Amino acid sequence: MKFLFGLMAIALTACATNYGEYSFWSDGGFTETELQPNLFNVRFRGNEFTSIERTSEFAMLRASELCIGRDLPFMEIFNVSDEERVSGYVPGSSTTNANATLVGNSVFANSSTIYNPGTTLFSPESGLTAQCIPSESETSWDARFLENSLKTKYDISE
Repeated sequence: MKFLFGLMAIALTACATNYGEYSFWSDGGFTETELQPNLFNVRFRGNEFTSIERTSEFAMLRASELCIGRDLPFMEIFNVSDEERVSGYVPGSSTTNANATLVGNSVFANSSTIYNPGTTLFSPESGLTAQCIPSESETSWDARFLENSLKTKYDISE
């Protein structure tokens, strides 16, 4: 039984949104907007199989890449938000099984109906604002360390 659950976990993880730029076809990804010089609003959208932890960390990964790309090794993160949005609906269904037995001139019948209600699908989305800065402060994050840590965790290669 543990093997079956492990196999299911691997299968579901394989369906989670991969790290990359937002695309309708990949059903998720990151977007960023530079609000002022070196100040970015970063968002990451996942699909129904993606965890909030993954979308949050992928938003942080993108922010670290933006700062490193500007040769600013530190960043301050604020306005962090995580939410789930309705992304679809699977309608319900019902199945009825019936049988009848003829005994003489009488018919005896029974039936049973199994109803499966519809399911609303939810997808996570995480966002943050990152200020890229040249030197360390009390509240700053080391962008290179964060990038390496998250790329290792999610096995993302350059």
